[in-house]
Amino acid sequence: MAFKKSIFQKIIYGALAAVGTISANIADVSAAPGDYDGDGMSDLSVALVDRGTNSTAWLTRLTNGANPLFWGFNVPADAFVTGKFYKNSNRNFPGVVYVSSANDPLEWYVKKADGTDTFIRYGLPGDTITNLGDWDGDGVTDMHVVRRRSDGLLEWYVALTANPRIVQFVFGLNGDRVGVSDIDGDGVVEMVALRSGFQWFTRKPSQTTITQVQWGLTGDFPILPRDLDGDSLADFIVTRRTSNEVQTAFIRYGNGQTATVALGLGSSVPQAGEFNNGIKFAWSQRDTGWTAIGNNSASANIFKFGIPTNVIIAPDGSVIQPTETGTFGGTTTVAPPPTTPDPTEPAPPTGGSTSFCSEVLDVRGGGRFIYKQSAPMRQAGIGTPIVGFRKQPTLIMNVNISNRSTSTIFDTRGNAIGRCPWATAHGHSGGRMRCTMETSSLRQTAIRNTGSATVLFKINDRQCVSVPDAGRCNGSVKGLCDRLIQ
Repeated sequence: MAFKKSIFQKIIYGALAAVGTISANIADVSAAPGDYDGDGMSDLSVALVDRGTNSTAWLTRLTNGANPLFWGFNVPADAFVTGKFYKNSNRNFPGVVYVSSANDPLEWYVKKADGTDTFIRYGLPGDTITNLGDWDGDGVTDMHVVRRRSDGLLEWYVALTANPRIVQFVFGLNGDRVGVSDIDGDGVVEMVALRSGFQWFTRKPSQTTITQVQWGLTGDFPILPRDLDGDSLADFIVTRRTSNEVQTAFIRYGNGQTATVALGLGSSVPQAGEFNNGIKFAWSQRDTGWTAIGNNSASANIFKFGIPTNVIIAPDGSVIQPTETGTFGGTTTVAPPPTTPDPTEPAPPTGGSTSFCSEVLDVRGGGRFIYKQSAPMRQAGIGTPIVGFRKQPTLIMNVNISNRSTSTIFDTRGNAIGRCPWATAHGHSGGRMRCTMETSSLRQTAIRNTGSATVLFKINDRQCVSVPDAGRCNGSVKGLCDRLIQ
């Protein structure tokens, strides 16, 4: 729509000025997420939206047993945010986001220590509001919105506070559940996308490499990954109803080990944080109003907190609506985001033919081909130590079956999306060939065109080699082959 660009330009300037007001001094960072009183422990929050009176009530129960904190907003919240928005304060403050009309920017209301509101216009109707975090390491929570693009990708707009400006990142696909989490404890969040089949994708804002972990089963409830054991590695968490009476948290630690924790009843709403005595989990029972910090054993601290119609704002900022159980993230849109084919799934054709290839060979077939999505950067040429890797898709043939000096690369619909020159692979006489192109957009272009990450290299006049995913290795363990590059 024509109004978007001009409005967003105004939003950028207004948001920068507002962010500069919020973050005026030096920050003192507390390690516990959702800490509303600065005591270093996570606290629990619920909210109630009243559209009849156009208001929102927010209640926080402090873990240390002090009197609860209560805030009121004079708008009915369409989304909820929380964070350390002010320097010289290690406390979280609550906020709400309100859609005033389809043609106006989103309105953010964030509480200050004196109970008044900081008002900011940032983002557009239709943007997704996820939980928030610190993107630049200054100890202050940065605002961001996530926008669906026409090419099927997600674009993140982040208002940084350390050096006030708007930055953009492309990460995730339409239909992903997205959020942020400081999963390695370095003070800067990672972007997180959860895709169908419980595939977790994470990326640091300062890097282009994307990691992937598969953890969870259909019907599980996800919790944003975080470092539970203090080893600076991401730990992935899902909860599962293992019987009518028991819910269990399944944890995959960054070192590959796993663990389970009993966590309330099957209908409980799980949360993760840093509570007293090193406890990592809490759970709420909406139907009865009981909440517990700990597991469902006799040692858990159980108390009355919440009603069935409450919104639950977890310590990490994830929002669980009254109709939800354990999903993370919220959206300002009424309709759910559209879904796209999963680009990590192999797509046809292989073993058949296309309009541009009379025979399609599978890169996975019998070691005839190697495909890797990175190439080493060495200290001083061949044989010297590796100092890094380039995102450089390379197709290697064990025998020379190419009669072309350059191969064209196609997506599965026959669109030419790249060209790849051939050369003799180093150290392999007898015709082993290597086709290498320097690009980071091959996979994204294929997904944008077809919804699939599959690409085909035309190696001669009649044959193509099909690569199921341009961001994954096949037949190689070198470089970044333990990671998905997209």
